[in-house]
Amino acid sequence: MPIFNKTFKPKENSEDFYRTSYYLRDIIKGKIEDDNFIILREGYRADIEFYVNILNDNGKNISLKNSSDVKMEEYEILNLK
Repeated sequence: MPIFNKTFKPKENSEDFYRTSYYLRDIIKGKIEDDNFIILREGYRADIEFYVNILNDNGKNISLKNSSDVKMEEYEILNLK
C-alpha cells in the first residue's frame, strides 16, 4: 500500500515529489553542470534510476542508494529544497 498512497493520494505536491527528477533532467539537457554525487532515496525510485542510468551512460558519476547503505560521515549531503 505505501506505493499506492504515494502515487494515488500523495501528501506532497508533484513539484516536491519530482524535484530530483527535474534536477537530473536539467543536467542531461546541459542546463546544469553537476557530477560526482550520490542521491539518497527511499521508496519509489524508478524515475530517478532512469535518469541516473542515462547520466552514467554519458560519463557522469552519479549513484542512487538507500540511506541505510551510506555512512553519513563519508558524504556531503545536498538537499534540493
